[in-house]
Amino acid sequence: MPSPLENPEDPSRPPGAIRRVVDLVVASLSGQIDEPYVLVLRSAYSTQYSGPFPDGLSALCAMEEELRANEGLPEEERVEVAMAPLVPWRLAPTFYDAP
Repeated sequence: MPSPLENPEDPSRPPGAIRRVVDLVVASLSGQIDEPYVLVLRSAYSTQYSGPFPDGLSALCAMEEELRANEGLPEEERVEVAMAPLVPWRLAPTFYDAP
């Protein structure tokens, strides 16, 4: 079933201004996946970084491996895994930069 955003004939479809904002947000988030990322690995004792990865998909794959490795560890030895962009969000293209 198509969403109201995909069906132009649907009377519940958002007005043009809202549609433009949705399009800009989607474009911004889609563009950010192509940026380089690192993984931040935090434990009770240290913080380590893994990477850099050329894009978000590569970082997600590495993150999944780290999380799988965590499953076999006792709770106190597990690490928190997070992705961080190497390009600060203020420098990366965002929907705020749209014309």
